[in-house]
Amino acid sequence: MSGDRADVSVGGWDRVSGGATYVGDVRVPGALHVAFVYSPVPSARIVGIDAAAAREVPGVVDVITGDDIGEILVGRVLQDYPVLAVGEVRFAGQRVAAVAAETRAAAREAAHLVDVDYEEGPALLGLDAAMAASGDAVHPRYEDYPGAVPDRPAPNTQGVWRSAEGNLDTGVAQADAVFEDEFTAGRSHAAPLEPHACIVSAAKDHVDVWATHKEPYGLRRWIAAVSGLAPERIKVHLTPIGGDFGAKGFAFSEVACYLLAVRTGRPVRHTMTYDDLLATTSARHPMRIRLRTAVAGKSLTALDARSELDGGAFGGVKAAPMIVVPVIHAPLTSYAVPHRREICTSYYSNALPGGHVRSPGEFQGIFAAESQVDMIAERIGVDPIDFRAANAADDRVRRVVEELSGLVTEWRRTQTPGSGIGVALTFRDIGPGQTTVRATAGPSQVEIELAVADQGAGSYEVFRRFAAETLGIGPGHVRIRVVPAGADPVLVDGGAGASRVTAVAGQAVVAACEELERRLGGRPDGASEGWVRERVAELGGEPVVAEGTAAVGWRTPGAPDPRSHGAVAVEVRVDRETGELDVLRAGVIADTGRVVNEVAHRGQLEGGFVYGLSQALIEDLVVEDGVVATISLGDYKLASAADVPPLEIRVLPPHPSTGDRPLSVGELVNVGIAPAVANAVAESTGARVRHVPITPQRVLAALRETSR
Repeated sequence: MSGDRADVSVGGWDRVSGGATYVGDVRVPGALHVAFVYSPVPSARIVGIDAAAAREVPGVVDVITGDDIGEILVGRVLQDYPVLAVGEVRFAGQRVAAVAAETRAAAREAAHLVDVDYEEGPALLGLDAAMAASGDAVHPRYEDYPGAVPDRPAPNTQGVWRSAEGNLDTGVAQADAVFEDEFTAGRSHAAPLEPHACIVSAAKDHVDVWATHKEPYGLRRWIAAVSGLAPERIKVHLTPIGGDFGAKGFAFSEVACYLLAVRTGRPVRHTMTYDDLLATTSARHPMRIRLRTAVAGKSLTALDARSELDGGAFGGVKAAPMIVVPVIHAPLTSYAVPHRREICTSYYSNALPGGHVRSPGEFQGIFAAESQVDMIAERIGVDPIDFRAANAADDRVRRVVEELSGLVTEWRRTQTPGSGIGVALTFRDIGPGQTTVRATAGPSQVEIELAVADQGAGSYEVFRRFAAETLGIGPGHVRIRVVPAGADPVLVDGGAGASRVTAVAGQAVVAACEELERRLGGRPDGASEGWVRERVAELGGEPVVAEGTAAVGWRTPGAPDPRSHGAVAVEVRVDRETGELDVLRAGVIADTGRVVNEVAHRGQLEGGFVYGLSQALIEDLVVEDGVVATISLGDYKLASAADVPPLEIRVLPPHPSTGDRPLSVGELVNVGIAPAVANAVAESTGARVRHVPITPQRVLAALRETSR
């Protein structure tokens, strides 16, 4: 992988055949291997670090600690996360030192020999302890951090977000009844099968990075801030990042590797082990959500939502407002609620930092909201689907509910005796950001240049199809070429997260091709698939170049609706003796705008369902005394093919309000599985599970509570 342009396969053959070049496949001559020393305790003062034995291991080139590099803080919004601990550690798994050696084995051996003297202190473990803490127990210097939230409502607050519409008191006064319910969610991990990896090569005036990082321009900014180099002197080479699911947007290792590359004068590389991935990176926030909802007849009149999150030791991985905005809007988006007030607060604790996991915040918020919708419908004696239809936010939601109603009606005819059918509405925003791409018409083909990271969902093939369709040529006439972030000042991207790649980068491709067609003088009537190269020949054979930009914000006023809407239905049978759940079948309704690649689109819906099923029923990152106990795939269970029921998928045609654009797909589905399962369990048994994951133990506990 040399030069500033890398030819990229746009199909899946390289992946399934082993031909794709991941970070682990990149060979940089002379590269050292890095291993980290992690804190074994959640809260302690570092009394001293002795690296003498580590330095004696054959092949060890350098060992660095926080004292060597000083306090260097990084973060996506709130910059509170030290590259290496200085003076104290705040969670078990925090990086304390880093070793660079000629081989990976030598680096790991030396890391085990670094002797750190800890003086353990009291640890805040769990949300209740974090909320009850007096003063800034975890971060006494919080106000000094860049991105710190002003006017925090309580000590030890990591971040807070408030929102309000209408007048809550008015909505409550209009109601016939007010219902209050509490729901909780545990800690889970994104758990991509491909772990984090990076290579950093640092010269005096430029830096090259290869990383499994979905936001290469963000990574570039972090390294620029530490190095003092201008961002244009830093290139992040885009290789396939493997699975992400939210995990690969933070610089857990890259900055430390840059510092080692500078100190040693050699490239360095780091590949996490899977136990390091689970035990030291970040997890979905444990959360408590309290909903106070007012109802007049069958109409929702007011919602008072209060959410509290265990944000862990650092907020920089995903700080307020990034986590709390989805939580606030999750109970609202599918329904017309004229009066509402929401507050979401994240607290520091001495636990694994909270971070991105697929549909962060929405997963927990929709579990609470869609569970309570069913509970309210039962309390007032209304069919839960009819209740959703009566309170649908708009016509898009109403047609989803109508399709859902038809699906459930069909299921009722063949329902298994003793089973329950549960439903949930879902939605997904498209994350904000801007992408610029370049389209070049040459003598033989059209080349699309871009700097968009590849998460493995087939985005490059979608881009190729966008270009071909826009220009009226065959896909075989289009070539995708990926440019390292920073290699071309024109080409930028906001990152491969928040379901934005196809919707934003794809539209940038369309815009570039539309401008290219204009510069070619327009497409002739009755043009053949070869009209572009024919026109280039007519113009003298010189390439014709055009650029295109697309951007999206959170629900930009006047813009087409950027949200996907959908619904999930499941039929569940419960073993009342063991609490075991058997998901007999499932259905997905998806209003996801324009479908570009039907195979990839269905694959995203199926994948989103399996991911959501796994997080709803199985995944539970267990922490004991502040230390992650589930540190392998043998301990941290994921759904397998045997867990997946027959799945029916219904994709609705694009709604006029969305325009001719694709919307979120995979993240739309996974958030709806947990509440649908909880609702199905309640219909089948009368027992209400208010915590996710919905494990057999929790089902049994709910059954016992119901039988009292």
